[in-house]
Amino acid sequence: MKKRTNELNFLKRAEEGVSPVIGEMLMLSLVLILVSLFAVSAGQYIPQDREPSLTIMTTGNPEDNCNLTLWHKGGDTVQKRDIKVIFSKDDDRNVYYSDNITINGVSDSMNFMPGDSMKISTGVDIRGYDVQMVVSKSVIYFGRVKN
Repeated sequence: MKKRTNELNFLKRAEEGVSPVIGEMLMLSLVLILVSLFAVSAGQYIPQDREPSLTIMTTGNPEDNCNLTLWHKGGDTVQKRDIKVIFSKDDDRNVYYSDNITINGVSDSMNFMPGDSMKISTGVDIRGYDVQMVVSKSVIYFGRVKN
């Protein structure tokens, strides 16, 4: 009987040492789960990238029949490399990128900022064409060139 009591005392002492370790591990795993849940829920509140917003103005008639000038009257600054200008009429569609665009008369200008003018050189008669200025995936300006 004494041997059996010694065995029980030994097991009791061994369990006392294990119990705090298991408790700490459970607390640590609970903290890790809560932190990961917080990180996932906080990620939903990060603002998404937004499309640029600008106010564009043009005159009724272009100065000649091959070039169109647009003025940046306010809003976001956009990089010239992100600008695409589309002229379309019936089945004809012409797309112009930064190579055909000058800003304030300078072809090396990199940004289209409020107060700037942008001239698109098409090399074709654009009278009667619809004009779209696209920045990234948003149509910023839509108009029609008068005949």
